[in-house]
Amino acid sequence: RLATVWVEIRYTGPANDFGWVVPVPALPKVGVGSRYVFDLLDLATDPIFETEAIGAENCRGWLGSTSSSGGGCGGGFAAFDDGGAAGQAAENADWDLDSSRRRGVQVVEQDQVGPYDYAIVTGTNADGLYAWLTARNYQIPAAAKPILESHIAKGDLFVALRLKAGAAARDIQPIALTMPET
Repeated sequence: RLATVWVEIRYTGPANDFGWVVPVPALPKVGVGSRYVFDLLDLATDPIFETEAIGAENCRGWLGSTSSSGGGCGGGFAAFDDGGAAGQAAENADWDLDSSRRRGVQVVEQDQVGPYDYAIVTGTNADGLYAWLTARNYQIPAAAKPILESHIAKGDLFVALRLKAGAAARDIQPIALTMPET
């Protein structure tokens, strides 16, 4: 039997800084999912709060306002990444297979899907996998090495994703990983 895991990725920051590594128990087919599923889940599970404003007194000192103009008090802002730099196309395209093997890392598959460049890798030790990932600008703390080691010991593979050159952070989509059920 096959199982598909959908993972919503929420990221704010420069597109060329985005990287994501997830351990998986079996070789997956990597695809992109739809935000629609997560929007429906949010609607069904988000808590709902109702408040009632009782005049301008409640607004004193809030964002410098002393009055309530019909909609109650409050303020907010929205921001999005405008794409930033084009990314690290050369590094994503050149996985340097020979030196990877010397470090105990094997690239099982590499491809593109949706806005992503991805590689599926295995490792024989955390130091080698850590070196492989950090050489490709994945921001992984050294404290994560024991976590990598525990997944390596279980025989897990790792899906490493980056945004393709020219993709913006707003292009990020959920990931769908289809693999044998374990």
